[in-house]
Amino acid sequence: MTSGTTALEVWDDSVGVDHLWTNGNLGEAVPGVMTPATWSTVSLFMSRAMTTSAVPGARAFGRIRGRFYLDLSVIVSLAATFGVPPRRVLAAMEPVFGTVPPDVEIPLVAMPRARTALALLRSSVTGVRRARAARRALATELPALPQRCTDLRTAIAATADPRRLATIWTAEVDPLLALVGDLMDVVRRDGKALVTVPARLTRLVGAADAEALTSAGEHLASMGPLIGLARLERGEIDRDTYVREHGHRGPHEFELSVPRPAEDLDRHLAQLRGGPDPRPLLARREAAREEAWQRLVRNRPRRVEGARRGLHAWADAARQRERIRSASMRVFWVARAFFLRAGVLTGLGEDVFLLSLEEVLGVLSGAPVTADVAVRRATYAHYRALPAPPPLVRGTLAAAPGTRAAGTVRGTGASAGIVTGRVRVLPDVAGGDALRPGEVLVTTVTNVGWTPLFPRAAAIVTDVGARLSHAAVVARELGIPAVVGCGDATAVLRTGDQVRVDGTLGTVQRLP
Repeated sequence: MTSGTTALEVWDDSVGVDHLWTNGNLGEAVPGVMTPATWSTVSLFMSRAMTTSAVPGARAFGRIRGRFYLDLSVIVSLAATFGVPPRRVLAAMEPVFGTVPPDVEIPLVAMPRARTALALLRSSVTGVRRARAARRALATELPALPQRCTDLRTAIAATADPRRLATIWTAEVDPLLALVGDLMDVVRRDGKALVTVPARLTRLVGAADAEALTSAGEHLASMGPLIGLARLERGEIDRDTYVREHGHRGPHEFELSVPRPAEDLDRHLAQLRGGPDPRPLLARREAAREEAWQRLVRNRPRRVEGARRGLHAWADAARQRERIRSASMRVFWVARAFFLRAGVLTGLGEDVFLLSLEEVLGVLSGAPVTADVAVRRATYAHYRALPAPPPLVRGTLAAAPGTRAAGTVRGTGASAGIVTGRVRVLPDVAGGDALRPGEVLVTTVTNVGWTPLFPRAAAIVTDVGARLSHAAVVARELGIPAVVGCGDATAVLRTGDQVRVDGTLGTVQRLP
């Protein structure tokens, strides 16, 4: 591949294969083009967080135009080895990774049955062993992780010897990255209540009351930046407390080349301050939850204890999922500190992010830089200049599966409610100050870094997302209607359009 007269690297795993890919969930977590530093570190993390996605010879994640995608063809093909129909696999994945339209074909990948089954078995055994150790760490190591990460960043910043820095990665940072990866795998294994409990409650009390009942309020870690910012503005906490508790969370928290909010707090606060106080929204949601509970007690008294147990299981799983995600982002901040210090000690500066982790460790140990940094820089710039690929990609990017006629936007109803409002299309959170109270926020993808903007919005509409997307969870906690995973909302809708958003049906109707 070339750009002008410069030969470029290919950061696209879809080239030359007929696979179906999705960026649901992954595209929310890592919304932009990844630097080589980030891609190599995220790959390590994923090999622990989704053990069955990293089966030798059948890796189920990759890059398309430098962006993070899940290979659905590989996943359903692995399941097919054991006779599980592809659509059953996709249905199980839908709350996390989004919907695949029924008319979209899923090409299968030829896999030797015996060898694949053996590889999956080995991967599963390894995952179970790691998960057992990680569950023990939940009570012991997770509470101490924030201070451990702070101490590591301090030690990294004080290191003057390149070889010593490489040793810190191997002895300290790598095991920590493996730990949070294993903890995320525990969330995946133990998080069935996040799907099964809302489904049972919907059958018991209906969709609206089920959604109201499955609310954990401001105790969720994903609510932290929003609640923390409001407390900071009210003078209940100081800047140091905000940084300590929430300074590691942001819209690009996986991308190692991007500063954390704590590193540039004034700029971060300037983008997000000035929104409505979230307390009235939370109070309204709590009142709705209590009313829904009283209706359940009154109408289905024999089912109360079972519903109570289910809701406790749901809340525990939701809080654990969010808490571990937050802890993982603290570790990625440590990884950023490592690369920054490596850039200083090697003279590479910010170009250090154009090297992979393995390459950086080699340079710190005395090896020469073998990568063509200029080519990497040009490749990164090239992919960043391209339009973002659609949420679903099959083989070529010439067409997106499931595209619809202009003016019709459908997605997944992630937070119930119906509102009418004027559209505000935002390409990124940096333009958040343009969002006016009562407007419908339309963007490609939201994540935890966007949530302080949510109280301003009448509704939220995204191209990428699913019901268990972290930002969708926050929208439900605030009672703000949301339609996610639309695929083409930013292509169809324009700032100023008047729309009707139905967060239950998952529709966005443009009005005359």
